[in-house]
Amino acid sequence: MKKIWLIALFFNTLFAAFGEADFKEQLSKNFLYYGTVTLPFVKAAYVGKADKQAFNILASTQNTFDSFCIKTQTGNLAAAGALSKLNNPLLSASSSPFSTAQTTVNGITVSSPGTSSLSKPVSYFLQFDFSGKQKKPFTLKGLANLIYIQNKTNYFSFSDKDSFAFSSLLKAAANKKSSFSLSTALGLFPYEENYSSSWFSKSYFDNFYYEGKHYCQNVQGNLSLGSFNTLLSASVFESPFGTYDWTFRNENKFSRNNLNLSLSQFYSPTQVFTSSQKVSGNLYQAKTSVQYSFISLLNEKLFITKTATGLYYSNKADEKDIKASVGIKCSYQKTSGYLTGTISFSPEENIFSSLNIQTKISTSGKKIKTSLSGNLSVTPSQEKSPLNAAVFPGTTTEKITLVIGIPKVANLSATTSLTFSQKNGEMTNRKVTAAISAKLTYKMINLGCKVSANFSF
Repeated sequence: MKKIWLIALFFNTLFAAFGEADFKEQLSKNFLYYGTVTLPFVKAAYVGKADKQAFNILASTQNTFDSFCIKTQTGNLAAAGALSKLNNPLLSASSSPFSTAQTTVNGITVSSPGTSSLSKPVSYFLQFDFSGKQKKPFTLKGLANLIYIQNKTNYFSFSDKDSFAFSSLLKAAANKKSSFSLSTALGLFPYEENYSSSWFSKSYFDNFYYEGKHYCQNVQGNLSLGSFNTLLSASVFESPFGTYDWTFRNENKFSRNNLNLSLSQFYSPTQVFTSSQKVSGNLYQAKTSVQYSFISLLNEKLFITKTATGLYYSNKADEKDIKASVGIKCSYQKTSGYLTGTISFSPEENIFSSLNIQTKISTSGKKIKTSLSGNLSVTPSQEKSPLNAAVFPGTTTEKITLVIGIPKVANLSATTSLTFSQKNGEMTNRKVTAAISAKLTYKMINLGCKVSANFSF
């Protein structure tokens, strides 16, 4: 009962502090509601927020046949998996020392409606799963997926601008430590007409071309041998001018006891026109990280410390970028925290281009959850002194965020956060955010809603 009173007191305080008009406007704009109905072979889901809605119907033969399963989904689906490699084949430029190589092979995946699906077009997804129940130690699994993505959000509004893709996945495992996976994803994806044309552009994708569809395909292979995992990937993209351009990717991960090593590489000899109509490539990327965990006892409780260092390098058209990072994570009972630092370096200018420091401490108790995070970013000026010996001071930004959460009670939960940001010593943003969630479950029906509001002061 005390927690419910705390939630009510908090929102009444916001109402009094920021006024009735602003408070009601925030609630109407950020009111999220959802519901699901689950039947033996069918599940329906609906999500709505303001003037946007997302709907999904899933039908499955799961637990009906031992050897295979058929699944179909229709609605506003968020497609990922192998499609993400066709949309953006590059390595992530994130230089977090705790990031590791992604050696998992997968086909096209879709997720049920959520806040990320509110602006997604209607899609039709069909999956054949031939995994089934098999005897160990040798197992053989297979997946085949089909997806049709409309250009519009209305059902059965088919057009020439729709997308179609297919993926297949085969995995063979001799035991828990050794396996081999192979997958491919291919499809036809639309692109818009390019009206502009430049005589001075270095990219031939800036030239004029008509709208149409182009072919894209990705092939991935994974080999897992105990502590070592490796992934090889190759993608081909058809350009609007009829040429085919390639990208290559390799990711490796080694884990032994408390030590984790990873190395990832990407290479594209030419620019590519991806399935999301983005021009990328003509570069080489490399990422590596070393992580080691220390486990000790403190008052007969586990105290875990993880240290990490990472390095990112890219070379695009003779423009080099280097990022080096270090970090430490600690965890003890219900308290955890981390501290990371990243410095970006420009070899051509022989100066560092940015410095970023992040930290966060989180605690989880029976009555309340809190976290305090901070971020410091320093970007030096590119202007040099007359003697070319020093770099003039540039821009500094600082950000502090405090988050307080009240654990779920009586199907209610609430969170609030307070953020302060400043630039070059001057305050640029002060914001308070609050959210409350409610959930009701009755047999096969699940209903819920979330109300959030944020105010600057």
